[in-house]
Amino acid sequence: MPTTSPRKPTKGFLAYSRLKAMIRAGQVSAAEPVTEASVSSLLAVGRGPAREALLRLESEGLVRSRGQHKSRYIEYVEDLDPVKLRHQFEAREVLDGLAARGAALHLTGTQVNRLRALHRAMTEACRGGDRLARGRATRDIFELLRTGCGNPLVAAALDACDILPIFAREDETDASLWADKGSADRRVGMLAAVVEAVAAHDPDAAEEAMRAAIRENARVLAAWVGRHAAGP
Repeated sequence: MPTTSPRKPTKGFLAYSRLKAMIRAGQVSAAEPVTEASVSSLLAVGRGPAREALLRLESEGLVRSRGQHKSRYIEYVEDLDPVKLRHQFEAREVLDGLAARGAALHLTGTQVNRLRALHRAMTEACRGGDRLARGRATRDIFELLRTGCGNPLVAAALDACDILPIFAREDETDASLWADKGSADRRVGMLAAVVEAVAAHDPDAAEEAMRAAIRENARVLAAWVGRHAAGP
């Protein structure tokens, strides 16, 4: 009987795989925007495969958009210095605190259900060790709060300050950031407190819980960056 031959990977998927490997190897500069043109030139592929590669990587959190024109950049925990990290989280504590406060006043029941579903997905990803799923769920939680808070200046300020979601380039880095189960459970629980305060439409509690969650994340990341910057 006839057999079905394996489907040949598309040019877009091959471009995505190659670009992902180069990013993880530190072969793509974090200093310049990652554009379709630059990826097309780097990989010697057309604009279509380059676009598909970028969209896939953006969905995984390895490439992020920022600014009015949604330029794509790469930035990782491993690339940050302690001073820049502190500045980012000082701004994030204020801005994401405002986002949580506004979300408690403006999110609809449907949006609250979505928020809870995202937190459940994040919790399950943490338990299962799925860093990509955890990253996507966390990113989507903050995106929902920021866009649903009723104040468009919050998201605009985050863009203007070049504040992006911070992920680890290396699996080993990510594993070390989540290796302490007590710390991991505490961070997940603190974000759960934000979600429930928003669901209860309690703006004061939502802002307070978010500020505490941001400070805890800042503490964990700063400790890792401090050790990394100091060297072995």
